[in-house]
Amino acid sequence: MNGILRLAFKLLIWVMDPAVQTIASSIGMSDYVLDAVRSIDGVKYAVPLYSGAALVKLRDGTYQAVTIIGLDDASLFGWPKMKQGASRTSTPKTASS
Repeated sequence: MNGILRLAFKLLIWVMDPAVQTIASSIGMSDYVLDAVRSIDGVKYAVPLYSGAALVKLRDGTYQAVTIIGLDDASLFGWPKMKQGASRTSTPKTASS
């Protein structure tokens, strides 16, 4: 298990909109809610996470259901490390770079 799923098992708390019934039906939260979570004593980090589903068309013309997991684009927290190949995206620049 890699990336965000491995990190999820280390979490002590998962904050979601009260209307969410399953992890598959995520509802975005406002930035002020995320800021409130970050301000709680003992919280080391809090980042947004998107989980959704889509139907994608494969090269052979067939369709496949997939799960899409979106990471916080500012921190890329939970980004899995590549084992081989080249990344098509660049890592975000920090204030020190």
